[in-house]
Amino acid sequence: MSFQEDYDKLSTGEKSQFSETMNNLLYHCFIVRKRYDVTTGLEKIQYDYTFIEKHYSVFEEYLDFIDMVISKDDDCGVIFLRNALDKNRERVDTATTFVIYTLRDFYEDSLEKQPNVLQVAMDSTQLRQKLSDLGLSTASKRLSLQTISGAMKTLASFNIIARGRGSFNDNNYSFFILPSIKYIISTSKMNALYKFLTGSEEQNEDSSSSNGETYESTQDKDESKEGVVTADKNEPVGF
Repeated sequence: MSFQEDYDKLSTGEKSQFSETMNNLLYHCFIVRKRYDVTTGLEKIQYDYTFIEKHYSVFEEYLDFIDMVISKDDDCGVIFLRNALDKNRERVDTATTFVIYTLRDFYEDSLEKQPNVLQVAMDSTQLRQKLSDLGLSTASKRLSLQTISGAMKTLASFNIIARGRGSFNDNNYSFFILPSIKYIISTSKMNALYKFLTGSEEQNEDSSSSNGETYESTQDKDESKEGVVTADKNEPVGF
């Protein structure tokens, strides 16, 4: 059955919701099933996730027109995109690269202790300590409270983390690492990224490419989220 046939079966309200949800998916790249709700202090099921789940084939058929591939991990509760042509990659600066690695490392350590937990709580003190433990806090002059704050905002916009208490501009805040962190960088590339991050200062500050993934400082470039965050063609997604 074609996209048009499936789409025509939707009600007027569902068509409106389809448009809104599709835009959210293309903007955020990741949709998670549950997120921490700051107001209630509880996990809340995300309507975008359940709507995509219900009308998955319609989303799949539509995205195929623009060479986008949608995937769903029911165990982790993550829906994510990749570009079939390996285009529209998000380029991130040094600080964001450091933070991504640190959050993934903290997330994996936490899962070893609590394997059934999908969202991992962390705060700014733990983040700074983890950066220090990994030897990253002094690895680049660009790593500061301001650049870390910017990195956290970027990752929150992609549904990689969810803010808890406080603001990312504050000295002290809490947040949740979402299961989508697993698809930013694969486990197999953690070691390669670690070697990159702990290389020379000059290497960290300039562009580099490893195994198909590009890590580039773009503080002076337009980091538009017009496209999706993608890794290489054999990996779901990644910076």
